[in-house]
Amino acid sequence: MVGNDSSIWNTPNPMPQIEVKHTYSFPIETVFSAFTDVAKFETFFFRSEGGILVSSELTPETGGQFTIIETRGDASVPHNGTFLEFETNEKIAFVFGVGDGAEQTDYVELFFTTRPAGTEVLVKTEIDRADMVDQSKLGWTKLLAALEKTLSAGAGAGVMLPTKDSQGNILTNEDAVKVIKDLNVKGSSMVVKRGTLVKRIRLISGNNEEVDCKVDGVALRLETQWLQKV
Repeated sequence: MVGNDSSIWNTPNPMPQIEVKHTYSFPIETVFSAFTDVAKFETFFFRSEGGILVSSELTPETGGQFTIIETRGDASVPHNGTFLEFETNEKIAFVFGVGDGAEQTDYVELFFTTRPAGTEVLVKTEIDRADMVDQSKLGWTKLLAALEKTLSAGAGAGVMLPTKDSQGNILTNEDAVKVIKDLNVKGSSMVVKRGTLVKRIRLISGNNEEVDCKVDGVALRLETQWLQKV
């Protein structure tokens, strides 16, 4: 196993440092695979409650990059990062930035260790503002908790029902669908009209009754009962 002797822990005059850990009742190979499979990765990594996924990219290797873009309210929030180390079942180190064109200056290390109860994931990072320590800890705690949900959903994948449209056709990522009735968008005056063509839908892990999509540039989540595959 890799020791937790990260360079960010051995700097003179270090910035405030954070450690957050979570133990999963899954083997280390299963836990690590969530960071190599974009379909899993996009369900928990830098995702927020109520946020709608717009797009994701993942190249799981040293020097590879990742992008998670979701809509939060009226704002599009991109997280872009680069993997500095990618050691299978042991360690991932990366830098990331938030926002279009943001410099990737935040450095994070993830350590994976087999424990009697399963697999422990330890997050180590540092921030340049002492008043943000608690908020940062909460953010990483939520991310690790979201990973738990992703792993649990995967454990039941064998009995997971497929996502189907109103006619019983199985939907897949990137499908195009047609709206079969006028749909009012909650919290908005927007109406998605019957007959609207929606391209490049995205399935939602653990949810076979809705899909994520964009209509006229607006990120939405639509119920599949009102959609027809084209």
